[in-house]
Amino acid sequence: MPTYIVNQLYFGKFQDLDPVEASGTGANIINQTNELSEVPGWGAGVRFGTNALKLLSVTQNDTVREGRTDRLEENDFVNRHSSQGGPMAADTITYNAGSGKVTSALDSTFRWRIEVELFNGTKIMRDATFIQLEDGAILSNFLPSDFQGLQIRAITLVSYLGSNFFGTAPNRSLNNVTVVCFSEEAAIATLDGERRAGDLKVGDTVMTQDHGGQRVRWIHENKLDAGEGAIPERLQPIRIAAGALGQGLPKRDLMVSPQHRMLIRSRIAARMFGASEVLVPAKHLLPHPGIERVEVSRFRYIHFALSRHEIVFAEGAPTESIYPGKVALASMDKEPREELTALFATEGEIGAEPVRPFLKAGEVQRLLTRHHKNRRALLAEH
Repeated sequence: MPTYIVNQLYFGKFQDLDPVEASGTGANIINQTNELSEVPGWGAGVRFGTNALKLLSVTQNDTVREGRTDRLEENDFVNRHSSQGGPMAADTITYNAGSGKVTSALDSTFRWRIEVELFNGTKIMRDATFIQLEDGAILSNFLPSDFQGLQIRAITLVSYLGSNFFGTAPNRSLNNVTVVCFSEEAAIATLDGERRAGDLKVGDTVMTQDHGGQRVRWIHENKLDAGEGAIPERLQPIRIAAGALGQGLPKRDLMVSPQHRMLIRSRIAARMFGASEVLVPAKHLLPHPGIERVEVSRFRYIHFALSRHEIVFAEGAPTESIYPGKVALASMDKEPREELTALFATEGEIGAEPVRPFLKAGEVQRLLTRHHKNRRALLAEH
């Protein structure tokens, strides 16, 4: 009963593409084709950016037909009798998309032609295999050789290729693939509408909560690459799930660095700290539902500075522009550190007070405890 631990992409949960399984008798005795090729949220033209894609480590439990380890079996054999190769349960997949480990049986296998948009803007076409589990989850089962070394910015479904399969090959692992997160896909509010953080340029006007539009004065990209391993935990990004902060924010999953501060707004904060709005490092929000650390081998952080420390909006959620404090400066190489220090010295803001009070780890934990006890969102209405 072999098991395989592999890396593949998680696209989300969708309506069942194969609602009618093969039966033991009648016209449906051989039914290895999905009844549906498209369902809401899954179909030609649908684009999955890196806020939607999750590169997961999944376990393929190849327990069916123990002597045959070259196929993960679907659930179409469940209702068939012995002369037809059944009855037989399906193989299962164990994964964790952020809400704990889930094990679900393989329901169907299908193929699409997809457009893969890379970090550098290049677009390439691939014919790719997907699987759907009984719980609705759709994951890739891509050939590693087709995706070797790619830095994926987005995947778009182009055309349906078919589903005439009873299963798919196991032990395919995307070991050298990167999903480029916050730096490319996080939507930052600007004067001209939302723009990906990775597309911001010096001189662009970013919208702030307190002072309207403010020009971007400095941008720095911090690249982390651990090769085949994982980057250190202290540097791993924090994923804030859509809606986790309250008021439907962020609008989509948001990836930030552990030290990056998010705004909390509540009467509880006002009572505890004398300010209804406070800034807290993302890593201290980890006990909160929908917020998790993500293990990756490569990542790009984008930092941008305005003329002063400001509240800006990423995926609609209030957060901070970079604050030139000791922690931020210490994390930079000499050249960007000197650039940022010189900029804020020129602007007369070096050493200025932060735009909102900063909370320490213990203070954040006490604040979260109160919020959870009173069932209050971290972002009250403004």
